[in-house]
Amino acid sequence: MINKRQMMGIGLVICLLFFISACKQEEYQLRLLSSTGKGEVEVVSSNQDQYQLGSKVVLNAQAAEGWKFASWAGAITGSKNPKTVVIKKNLEVKANFVKTRVMSSGGLDNKSAYFSSDIEEGVALLWTSQADYQVSSSPVVVNNTIYLGSKKKKLYALNSKTGQQKWQFAVQSRVISTPAVNEGTVYFGTAAQEADTGNFYAVDAETGQKIWQLETEGAIYYSAPKIEDNILYFGDKKGNLYAVNAKTGQVKWKFKVASAIMYSTPAVTADTVVIGTVDGELYAVNKNNGEQEWMKEMDHPIVSSPVNDENIIYYVSYRQNEGLLTAVNGENGDKKWEMNFEDPSPYAIAYQDDTIFVGTLAGDLHAVDAKTQQKKWSFSTPGEIIAAPITTKNVVYIGDSEGNLYGLNIDTGQEQWSFKGQNTIVSAPVIADGKLYYSDQSGMLYCLNQLQSEKESTEQE
Repeated sequence: MINKRQMMGIGLVICLLFFISACKQEEYQLRLLSSTGKGEVEVVSSNQDQYQLGSKVVLNAQAAEGWKFASWAGAITGSKNPKTVVIKKNLEVKANFVKTRVMSSGGLDNKSAYFSSDIEEGVALLWTSQADYQVSSSPVVVNNTIYLGSKKKKLYALNSKTGQQKWQFAVQSRVISTPAVNEGTVYFGTAAQEADTGNFYAVDAETGQKIWQLETEGAIYYSAPKIEDNILYFGDKKGNLYAVNAKTGQVKWKFKVASAIMYSTPAVTADTVVIGTVDGELYAVNKNNGEQEWMKEMDHPIVSSPVNDENIIYYVSYRQNEGLLTAVNGENGDKKWEMNFEDPSPYAIAYQDDTIFVGTLAGDLHAVDAKTQQKKWSFSTPGEIIAAPITTKNVVYIGDSEGNLYGLNIDTGQEQWSFKGQNTIVSAPVIADGKLYYSDQSGMLYCLNQLQSEKESTEQE
């Protein structure tokens, strides 16, 4: 017979065995993947096969001669080196190295530009160009020329291979929205800070000479022009939606909405122009005569440009602490479905192959299946996502307010690489000729090369 004391002893032994077993299970691996570029990662602290939960491991990236450490990728991000990692799960880490840069003169406002040789292996900084102004617009790249607006009341044209300035066009107000380029002409709007008025310009893309100018009733903020069949569509802060002849600058029609058009670039369908307002109205206007086809009141601000696919309109909005992704019928505006992220302020949207990519001010990028309304994956950044993501066949690119730019696998959301810039990224990057260009809020313009696999996927599109 087992007495009570023996039973207690057996129970303590069993508990101890369970405790030891649980402790053994809380051991994780840290795998160092092959680095991008030339260099290696050293484990400064204890290098071992397994680490206990909560262990702190110090990693040091050591660049080869002629190269320098750029950023971490995989389970950790940023550019701090050495880097302390706290083990909470199995981790995979790699380092990105780039060739040492050399200086070249030129750049925006004839400031300094920096560049490095083209690198086929991995993402690398090729050059930067700095000017003393804030930038909100995305760069546009056409025929080896970058066009970029600034809050310094100028539109710039730069050589896309070197970052050196080709010409600048001075205006009376800030250039906040992204320009458009078509058939040798650059189109862009301006926003006066005090008078809240604006102008819209057409400028020769090669010489920077003005072709025509149109005075608008309101300031043009983030509503970038959309051009189709030589007609420009854009909105202003006083609630005007314009259709303008791109060749002559003559207004074809102007439609008045109930509130300001601030953040919404028009979506053009076969028959209509769709635009959102800050008070939450969504309008569809006949693109031929400017008459209203339908209007829906959503009761919460529309903070993204609508996206059209097969006559379904997708957009994001927010109310209180909820972020909403909505799909409506393009024929009549009737709601098809709505998805609540329970996440503050979705702010940016992109669409590709039945997947909607939504960035939020909480720093999360969500990939949503447009057919099932199910999340496919989410990726978290340390900062706010303000700029819209862009996509290629295999990669989605996103920037955050901490200056981080990420390349993610479009199917899984797994980080392929990251690059640390100097300031908040508020505008979407752009890809042209195997290079990736983006600007930050401080006025720094960056040119990165793409991974070889990313170049191939871009060329296939």
